[in-house]
Amino acid sequence: MGKTLRITFLGIIIFLLCGPLVIVSGVSLNAKKRLFFPPDGISLRWYQELLTEKSWLIPVQNSLTVATTSSLIALSIALPLAYFLWRYRVFYARALYTLGISPFILPPVITALGFLSFVISQ
Repeated sequence: MGKTLRITFLGIIIFLLCGPLVIVSGVSLNAKKRLFFPPDGISLRWYQELLTEKSWLIPVQNSLTVATTSSLIALSIALPLAYFLWRYRVFYARALYTLGISPFILPPVITALGFLSFVISQ
């Protein structure tokens, strides 16, 4: 693959991955209470409301608690597993590797099952 083709391919991938973030960020800056992109006026009012309203602070705190706890649990499992697989060559390394990446495999499977149940119920 040529260098130009590779750079073009990576540019397209980066654009597709960052596009939704740009749109959501733009929509969050709307001055009105509507979902427009590009924004109809720029305002940080919604961020102020998120950080000052009691009804928003509790869910934000819960989300941060869940995110911190789950990342610490994942790190405490993945770091020793990765070190062990890197340091020692054991015959069951492939099984441990598969077990280690299984959390990344599971969400698409669950999503597919959810879509399947939705389509069947229609």
